[in-house]
Amino acid sequence: AIALSVKRIVTAICHNENTILPISSLLTGEYAIEDVCIGLPTKINNKGAGDISHLDLSDTELNQLKTSSQALKDLISQINI
Repeated sequence: AIALSVKRIVTAICHNENTILPISSLLTGEYAIEDVCIGLPTKINNKGAGDISHLDLSDTELNQLKTSSQALKDLISQINI
C-alpha cells in the first residue's frame, strides 16, 4: 500500500495535477499548530506539497488534532530528533 501511495504522489507531481491528497505536511500555524508534521489534505503539483486544505472541524475534532500533534511533539523531543 505504501508503494501505491508513493506512486500516486509522484504521478501528481510529474503531471502537475494540482490535486489534493492526504499527506503528512509540516504545519506552520494551521489550526494553531506549528512545527509538527500531520497528515492533512494537501495540494500536490509539480512544485511538490502546496497549500494545506482547511477542514471545517468541530471543536471536539480540533481538540483531538491539537492533542495528537502535541503528543507527536512530546515524543519527538523525548527521542531527540
